[in-house]
Amino acid sequence: MAENARKRPSLLNQGTGEERESRQLLCAKVLRLTLLAPDITKAILDGKQPDILTWEGLRKPFPSLWTDQREKWGISEPALH
Repeated sequence: MAENARKRPSLLNQGTGEERESRQLLCAKVLRLTLLAPDITKAILDGKQPDILTWEGLRKPFPSLWTDQREKWGISEPALH
């Protein structure tokens, strides 16, 4: 199986140069969102994120440390259960 995978071009590298670049940028943006603190992700999915936390804001660089993310967007630490 790994042998077949090596023979095929990556999905990100298929198509014209412009299509490849567009796909690679989208993939990078989506992968960055995986760095969000779980409680922030949940707030977004529940529609309970603070007004300061916008899609435009998420497109810009943001801290990778969860505590720094909460501070940046004014989100309190999640309660421990």
